[in-house]
Amino acid sequence: MDKGFKSPLNILMVTNWFHPDKFGGSERIIYELSKRLVNRGHKVTVITQRLKGLSGEEIIDGIKIVRYPVNHKTPFSFYLSTFLNAKKQFLKLSSQTDFNIIHFHQIASAFSLLSHEGCKKFSKIFSFYAPYYLEFSDKVGFKGRNSLANKLFSLIFKSIEKYNLKRVDAIIVLSNFTKKQIDEIDSSLNKKTFIIPPGVDLERFYPVSDKSCMKRSLNLPDNKIVLFTVRRLVERMGIENLIKAMTSVRKEIKNVLLIIGGDGPLLLKFRTMVDELNLESYVRLVGPIEEEKLPLYYQASDLFVLPTRSLEGFGMVTIEALASGLPVLGTPVGGTVEILGGLDSRLLFTDSSPESIAEKIIEFYTNRKEFELIGEKGRKYAEENYNWNKNIEVIESQYYSLLS
Repeated sequence: MDKGFKSPLNILMVTNWFHPDKFGGSERIIYELSKRLVNRGHKVTVITQRLKGLSGEEIIDGIKIVRYPVNHKTPFSFYLSTFLNAKKQFLKLSSQTDFNIIHFHQIASAFSLLSHEGCKKFSKIFSFYAPYYLEFSDKVGFKGRNSLANKLFSLIFKSIEKYNLKRVDAIIVLSNFTKKQIDEIDSSLNKKTFIIPPGVDLERFYPVSDKSCMKRSLNLPDNKIVLFTVRRLVERMGIENLIKAMTSVRKEIKNVLLIIGGDGPLLLKFRTMVDELNLESYVRLVGPIEEEKLPLYYQASDLFVLPTRSLEGFGMVTIEALASGLPVLGTPVGGTVEILGGLDSRLLFTDSSPESIAEKIIEFYTNRKEFELIGEKGRKYAEENYNWNKNIEVIESQYYSLLS
């Protein structure tokens, strides 16, 4: 730890999900943050839900993981069990350990603790990744987005989100886009909101010189232009528009293959789409990608495509692809504008329509050497702007500022 800082801190992370229990952008951020804080001499404990097959407590990379049970039978039982059991686990831990900072990451577990009197004495910070009430609507937890139950729960979540944010001392967001979303919830929160973008693991995600070899290692044809995306398969991710775009792309690029990684409720629908559009030779849905194989897919690909339709607070996959030396094309949605616009505005689609996506992919193929050079610059751009070492120092300073 920098000698200019005070003594090591005892930090409690509170989250619904934690990597590697569950794979996702925010989960990976929480894990990387916790691991790197431990490496800097701090003590980190994580309270998270207990998924099937996992132990109640364990140590991962020096991080103490404490899991509470949840009931996944219905959305209501999930949130109720989270509220009760996260609080119970917190009371037990706080009676045994004197925490300096509580760092919240997700709405349900945060509400459980923040609604308890025993939490008031601690310095508190909240990492806000996206408005959960909008994400919940997109997930369609009940029968249809416009159902009364879905609308009611979204309204409840918005109120809880505002309640949580008002009761912490500082709020961290990843982009200007997300900061504006905080303003929409309550403009008075602006004065305690700070933009701190995450980092990318530059040792795990890096360029390779021989893409053909990487393609063969994943059983991908080395004579094709490989497009890659990996997303949770829900509507806001825009995968449907990307698949539709391939009907135009294949007419101009005969040797193209789109790899779609990820799982979600729309997987079967997308597979049906591929069949109906006769894209079997041009689009491959590979399902969930194992963590150890994810860097290989970036390294084997020629282009990463981010077709998001809405709510892209940041996009960890974007900076992972850039760190891997890949050119990235993305829709002008949310934090993607800030990331790609800062590198080269030509990487942004005009909009999120299939026509715009197809046009830019064809432009990439036509000017491939030029875009490859941008991809090479992307690695340096990631090193300079999304370096975990810088991120940790800023967050660590925020912790000490709260305590002072």
